[in-house]
Amino acid sequence: MFVDQQTQVKKGTRRNGYWLLEVARTGRYVFELQRWPQEADLPLCEAMPSGKAYDITGGRMFITTQYGNVNMKKVVTKNDKSVRFECRLEKGPVVLHTWFEDADKEPLFGAYYVYVTRKSD
Repeated sequence: MFVDQQTQVKKGTRRNGYWLLEVARTGRYVFELQRWPQEADLPLCEAMPSGKAYDITGGRMFITTQYGNVNMKKVVTKNDKSVRFECRLEKGPVVLHTWFEDADKEPLFGAYYVYVTRKSD
């Protein structure tokens, strides 16, 4: 994904890609997929001033690891500010794919912001 300007986020530029990550410690992780940065405190479907609103109805996350794959999806409501997923990951490299869907289950774009928190071993 090549979204490198906040104006692209505001407009909802329809692009996607993946992140190459390294899990430092085995454990449970929470992934929060967001369209807006946390400090904006906006629902996924809302637009910022001079931005574009989208009818986001679902979120998906797919992680490829050396031990197998994690594939998760959730329905979201108009008031949701993020889509949260929790999974156990082993130490090592992972590839993270994210996307938001419309009512027809069609991909709109990837999460512009992903916040990851390690919970425990």
